[in-house]
Amino acid sequence: MIALGQPSLSPKRIVYNGDTGIFFVRSQEVALLQLLKKSEGYKKEIERLTQYQINCDLQIDKERKAYDTLYVKFGEMTGLAKEYKKKYEDEWGLHQITKKQLNDEIDSKLRWRKTAMWLGIGDLALGGVVFYFIKH
Repeated sequence: MIALGQPSLSPKRIVYNGDTGIFFVRSQEVALLQLLKKSEGYKKEIERLTQYQINCDLQIDKERKAYDTLYVKFGEMTGLAKEYKKKYEDEWGLHQITKKQLNDEIDSKLRWRKTAMWLGIGDLALGGVVFYFIKH
């Protein structure tokens, strides 16, 4: 219960039928009403911030689960990358061996061709000399 028009600035307490009433002056009433209004605002702000905190916690849980999933996938992909790297290195080594064998085979063919050509030239020359001696 609020009563106006008190001459002093301090609130007065009156007990009536075992119930206590406090009476304020106008400036005290305005200050009290402002504090009550702020209190309601603070309660709403606390509720809003509490809901915001709950939403943030839920989002953090989702992000943590996504991070954990990515971490597991990263581990799997790292293993797969190592496997492919080893496979590539093995195939690269086999390719180098095959290139060397191919170059050796090409060199061998060239040597045989040169040898066959020189033997053919030698046979023709020898055959020409023998033919010359046979005819003369």
